[in-house]
Amino acid sequence: TIKGTSKTANSIREKVRAEVRKFQQTQNGDAQLSQAIKDAHNVFLLIEPYTGVDKEKGTTPRPEELHVTPAELFGGFPDDFVTAESLLVSIPLLQQNVLDSGHTRIFPYADGIYRYYPTVINYQGKLIPHESLQVARDFLGDKNPIKVFMGDHVEVGGRKIPITSNGFTQINFCGPFVDLSTGKSTFPAYSASDFLKGLVKPGELKGSVVVFGGTAAGLCLLVTEAPPA
Repeated sequence: TIKGTSKTANSIREKVRAEVRKFQQTQNGDAQLSQAIKDAHNVFLLIEPYTGVDKEKGTTPRPEELHVTPAELFGGFPDDFVTAESLLVSIPLLQQNVLDSGHTRIFPYADGIYRYYPTVINYQGKLIPHESLQVARDFLGDKNPIKVFMGDHVEVGGRKIPITSNGFTQINFCGPFVDLSTGKSTFPAYSASDFLKGLVKPGELKGSVVVFGGTAAGLCLLVTEAPPA
């Protein structure tokens, strides 16, 4: 704290304030992240839909404000699918520079096991595809929107995925989150610090789909195993 009313004190105070403002402008994390996303041109953002009592957690942006490629519906109506009343979305600065977006909603059974997920979510008449399908569409080089054939299948990159009458599909479990006998996960996992310390070899993730997320206690990471046969 700089005290005093002399010209010298006022001059020092203004210089300090100017330096603080300059530092804040150069340390705009959102702008830096947005530029990095734009430069990469392969980043997908998540959209979290809310329904029922949870609808107060989100906002209600217009569908055209969302940076998302909606699915095309063949047969049926948007209201036949799970309908979101509000959404949790990233700030516009990030949204405008991503490649695409998708929803991340999933519903457990009463026993806590996740067996199915909604391939699309209806929001104000637009069908928001699941994030995994949006990523798969790009990974497979499919420039067309995901197609939903009501009560039969969704089509992604020429591949057909069977769906239920309300657009759900069964989760294809690839293996345990962590194999307790070996300590290895089904999919390789890296800490952000590994990259900052240079412990990950250049090119190690080339050609891979990378999911960024938190695993700290208290972040409510959803992990479930396939039920026994």
